[in-house]
Amino acid sequence: MLGLWRQEQVPAEEFVARRIGAEYRLTRRHCAGRPPDPVDTADPMAVGRFRLGGEVHQWMYDRYSLGRMLAQRGFARIQALGAAESTIEGFAAYGLDTESDGTVAKPDSFFIEGRVGPDPAPEKR
Repeated sequence: MLGLWRQEQVPAEEFVARRIGAEYRLTRRHCAGRPPDPVDTADPMAVGRFRLGGEVHQWMYDRYSLGRMLAQRGFARIQALGAAESTIEGFAAYGLDTESDGTVAKPDSFFIEGRVGPDPAPEKR
């Protein structure tokens, strides 16, 4: 992906920027027009260092599979939310997944929340 971002002109750049967000804009500012760093693909150690040099993922989930896994492990009230949403009071003020202007830092992410333990009984009025 970085090879694409380093080009002088990125095809569909507005789409890419909207999809990836701040990470793209910051990286693009730094690397636009710079040639890619060479990786010696004949050297297994160089390939390993390259592969571990970015955001390394061990697993990938979607809302369904992550929600199901959380439920199987005892979480309740599982729900997909926005980046600044939570049942935790005042959560948005932490700005964990949003920029200072409120935009989502990584728009290609999803956000899911669950609570430990069973659903509580409805409140009595």
